[in-house]
Amino acid sequence: MKKCLLATMVIGLALLCAAPVMALDVDFSGEFRLRGVNHDNLAITDPKSASQDWFDSRTRIKTTFKVNDNISFVTRFDALDNRRLGSQNENNTLPNYQDYKNFDFDIAYAIVKTPYGAFIGGRMIGSQWGPSGMGDSNRIGKDRLLWYIPVDKWSGGGYWEKFNENDSNGSSTKSDNDNDKYTAFIQHKGETFQAGLLFTHYDFREIPAPKDFFKAKYNFNNYQSLLSAATTARGTFDGTYATVSATPSLGGSAFAQTNRFDATNTFGGTACAGPGLYNLEQQAIDAEGKATLAGKTLLAGTPMSEAKVFIIDPYVSGNFGPFSYFGELIYAWGDLDYEDPNHSNIIRNNSMDAQALMYHVEGKFKFGPTAIRGGYWFMSGDNNTDDDKIESLGYIERNQDLDIALILTGTTHELGHEATLGGVGNFAADPRSLTPGTGILSLSGGKLLYFGLGWNILENLSLDVAYINAKADKPPGTNTYNTATDANYTTDWDDDVGSEYDLSLKWTPMENLEYKIMGGYLVAGDFFKKGVATAKIDNMYTLFHALTITF
Repeated sequence: MKKCLLATMVIGLALLCAAPVMALDVDFSGEFRLRGVNHDNLAITDPKSASQDWFDSRTRIKTTFKVNDNISFVTRFDALDNRRLGSQNENNTLPNYQDYKNFDFDIAYAIVKTPYGAFIGGRMIGSQWGPSGMGDSNRIGKDRLLWYIPVDKWSGGGYWEKFNENDSNGSSTKSDNDNDKYTAFIQHKGETFQAGLLFTHYDFREIPAPKDFFKAKYNFNNYQSLLSAATTARGTFDGTYATVSATPSLGGSAFAQTNRFDATNTFGGTACAGPGLYNLEQQAIDAEGKATLAGKTLLAGTPMSEAKVFIIDPYVSGNFGPFSYFGELIYAWGDLDYEDPNHSNIIRNNSMDAQALMYHVEGKFKFGPTAIRGGYWFMSGDNNTDDDKIESLGYIERNQDLDIALILTGTTHELGHEATLGGVGNFAADPRSLTPGTGILSLSGGKLLYFGLGWNILENLSLDVAYINAKADKPPGTNTYNTATDANYTTDWDDDVGSEYDLSLKWTPMENLEYKIMGGYLVAGDFFKKGVATAKIDNMYTLFHALTITF
């Protein structure tokens, strides 16, 4: 009897605890994607570099917990995101799954609806602001506290975003030293006309001025190179010494320890071929000394600036019957002041002015199942790292969502062009990356003129072709710091980035199932010769196809 009463009590308590949860509405959505990728001559070299091809997959699940009519909680995770088929571990030296990363949470935020608008807080993926994907990326998670209020066809609001946390990461001894963004916006969305205006203030307490960062990039890669050389030199000496010590004809270990090859490369009065132990040891000591000095320079850190930069971003879009159009502009201005003008690695101690421009216009005309489009995109560049101006908008804000050209712009398809294209990256690469070469094209700015043709062949089958001509706004030259040499470039680079031809085919054989094939062919311009007139380059192409199931 006691056991029955105890069991009844446990079940009752479980039901009481479960009751609130059972009242919770939970919605699931997501996708499964399987795709294959092929790059031919991604380095744009002649002879051609090795081709790259792989398959990968991604399972994405979004969950919305509706607590009540006014409160919701949203999460999303990716399983095996971009995990290449055949790759079993994060650490390929391990024979099991102990480092296998199954899940990666992208977003987690709460929505609270009030009579004064909706408040959203946490890590989120924001919706694209204007009709162009240029500027602030919405593909990656952002830590924001956002207020949004819709009124009929109008909406507005603002958000605070934690761009970088510098107080608790161990790299800063100052309080209130973070990089924050403050944004306000208003927009109107009608049936045939839409317009919006966004204003952002970058309050950055720690950001390096361009040349200081490029110098730090050189210091980092120079240290890595010298450390590798020192390790090799020490290994060569240790290996040769061990061989001599173990050779009976040379007197064995005890004899070798006290009778090394001397400075004249003799051993026991006999001339020896090759570098002697003495020379090898001196080479190792010299290499280790250079690496140590480079390490001290690196440990001193990078001079940081405090930046107050402002961005204004208006857009318009609409249509007149079969003709549609859009235009968006981003203008940035502000200044950078050194927080420590006496830093040991500082190149100069004057403040810098930021002034950069980017815009994108496009028109499209539809007739029947066909549509033609044409557009132009411009981003200002900076090829003078010796002056006191920052004119590259790519240095301030990357263009990861810009989807004009498969190869030359954006990272929307996550194909690996961003950092590696021709050793300089595409227009979306990060100029503040420590990888050698990455971000040079982005820093140079761009001019893209493009035309496209879309055709709905069937109700569930569409074809799109595009031509893109690309030039750099201000390619590197004799006033641009070269992170490979610790000096300015000795020649001016050509501004011709090249012409790209894209093709995409999308088929939806049934509801919630899509198959897409995309290809891009880049006729590389002389920009990729990197200022060397006699350099040889060749063209490259990318192909990929993806099967996606949505639910």
